[in-house]
Amino acid sequence: MYTNSLFKRKIGSCISILIGFSISAQTPYNVVMNLYDDPTTKMAFNWFTTSNTTGEQVEISVGTGTFTPFKTVIVSATTPQNVHKVVVTGLTPNITYSFRVGKTGLWSDIGTFTTAKANKETFSFIYVTDTQVKNSNILQTHCQAAFSKYPNANFWLHCGDLVQDGGNQSEWDQFFEKQQNFFFHYPFAPIQGNHDNYSTVNFRRHFNTENFAPTDLTGSTYTYIYGDVQFFAINSEQWDSNGTLNSAYITALSNWMRAEVTVHQDITWRIVYYHKTVYTGASDEQNEQSCAVWHNAMAPLFDELNIDIALQGHSHIYDVIGPVYNINTVLGSVNGVTQGNVVFPQNASGKSGGIFNVQKGTLYFTNGTFGDLHYFNPLPLNSMPGSAFSSISNYKSLMTGRYGQTEKSTYSNVSVTSTCITITTYEIVGNNSQLLDEIVIVKNCVFEEKYIELNSASKLQYTATKIILKPGFVGQPNTKVLPSGITLYGGFKATAIDICPTKKNTIINPYDFDNIPNSPLHRVILEEEQTNIENFSVFPNPSKGQFYLSYNGKENVEKVVIFDILGKIVYQKKSFENNFAELEINSNFATGIYTIQMIVESGKIYSQKVIIN
Repeated sequence: MYTNSLFKRKIGSCISILIGFSISAQTPYNVVMNLYDDPTTKMAFNWFTTSNTTGEQVEISVGTGTFTPFKTVIVSATTPQNVHKVVVTGLTPNITYSFRVGKTGLWSDIGTFTTAKANKETFSFIYVTDTQVKNSNILQTHCQAAFSKYPNANFWLHCGDLVQDGGNQSEWDQFFEKQQNFFFHYPFAPIQGNHDNYSTVNFRRHFNTENFAPTDLTGSTYTYIYGDVQFFAINSEQWDSNGTLNSAYITALSNWMRAEVTVHQDITWRIVYYHKTVYTGASDEQNEQSCAVWHNAMAPLFDELNIDIALQGHSHIYDVIGPVYNINTVLGSVNGVTQGNVVFPQNASGKSGGIFNVQKGTLYFTNGTFGDLHYFNPLPLNSMPGSAFSSISNYKSLMTGRYGQTEKSTYSNVSVTSTCITITTYEIVGNNSQLLDEIVIVKNCVFEEKYIELNSASKLQYTATKIILKPGFVGQPNTKVLPSGITLYGGFKATAIDICPTKKNTIINPYDFDNIPNSPLHRVILEEEQTNIENFSVFPNPSKGQFYLSYNGKENVEKVVIFDILGKIVYQKKSFENNFAELEINSNFATGIYTIQMIVESGKIYSQKVIIN
């Protein structure tokens, strides 16, 4: 008979050993909450008992005070392995609930969860991968480090290889035992890795995730909407016996994702996560043919569907790649990356930080390992590509951010708003979290940001191939008047106007200015050839508040203006006795992304972004 530490504590408190074993045989264990379809109104539950039992159920109570069930859902069927699955529906968005699973006299501990908000407000989640638990006691320490740093995380996400041997039930039991208290309070959204992939289908037994057919690994490919993000959890382990990807699965997966994207055009961000890497800086994976096969299947699909971020596992190293479109880094999509010294293997590029614009292309990100196996090293830049990716001759140019192997366990907090996503990654040192890297993902046009003033009361009509307004409050010199009374700042020609959409695949032609918001000033982005910014730089970036502007151009500087993410002016300096080589900025700006514009005497605008953290 199986007994875990939970059962041992139960036995120790019972009157007799016989009664103790009777109770422990049906006490729930390996309890987990999973995100399912619509996290605003649904929550899925999964748990085990050691013997066949009927009448298992979930009870739900509002709040965290006295447990008073208002909803009970009884398990309709129990699998032969004594696995119990329930999806609770009809919940209210943004409400904290308490729950327990089991039945009268044999209840689990009480857990809590909060349903997602119905709107698109900020949320955060913790991303981990490759725990590969095998007789390991580190998982509880690692979870404690992550969740004590971010106790208000809304859920956590795992990119596969949860255990080392997916066919060994004792490893799954350890996986849950070491993290059980966190599974009781944070919904879990895992995906399967190659170490989890066994004929016993253990992954599906342990989790209750909505299934996408026709995969034979039920529940390992699914989707959900959380806030302003459409998540796709994809199984990368659907291989035929001859070592090729199952073509029926890839075809069905592609069509299913296309349909889901079409339904949710109102969502700003699309994030996919899976185990096997599509792009990586790891030496073994660049020489692993299965990774190349997976790349060839997924990269074109991600390009087609405008996937913004791909979270990966498998490689056990940290890397920031792209944004990539059609096997090339998108021109002008990377700013603010700090270039330091190469320290191999810890930081094989010498880079850190950065702002990555995914208006076009996908950012591929792997944060290392949440476990204690650090057996893959990065491939040096000058040795790329590996043999499996020999056709991608420009591979090293895709490595736009930090990549390397620090031989420490890592996790990432991912903070999401409708305007940017910040990924902050930590190494776990002892019981503490130590900052490793922080990147910011935005979705703006790759072109220079300019500003126009529109008078909403004048009921103007203007036809352009693409036009969307962004709120903001801006004014700049050298105005010129466009047709229909639109005032354009910065000295740009009216014929150059082509206003970039805030959402992909958005085309409005013509646009009726009767429908713009009441505010008379609006920020827009004009499609304009990028001004050469080699003469203008910002450092350090990211910054704690003090940073420097460096300029070595020939024209005199007329003005320096700094805008926050909404377009509001937070700093400006208009007069300079001499053309500055270096300008110090001491700010008390709030944490966020700021646009710095330097206007020179010809009216040209040089633009850079700075992150304040």
